[in-house]
Amino acid sequence: MRHLSEGSLRWMLDDPLSLADEDRAHLRKCRRCREAAARVIGDARRAAAVFETDHPALADPAAVLRALRERGVI
Repeated sequence: MRHLSEGSLRWMLDDPLSLADEDRAHLRKCRRCREAAARVIGDARRAAAVFETDHPALADPAAVLRALRERGVI
């Protein structure tokens, strides 16, 4: 079986039911795909943390971009 693409793994975060049963079974068995999924989840968590604020209207886009670069997200 082929490995899951990064796009499929990212989509899985947004829509957990998007993976076919065959792909879900592969993910449970395949170390390479589980490691890739862990990286995707880590990226999503780091990106979400950058955008966390009590006052979204006060977010400074330039500061967000700097923070993303400093954290190595982009």
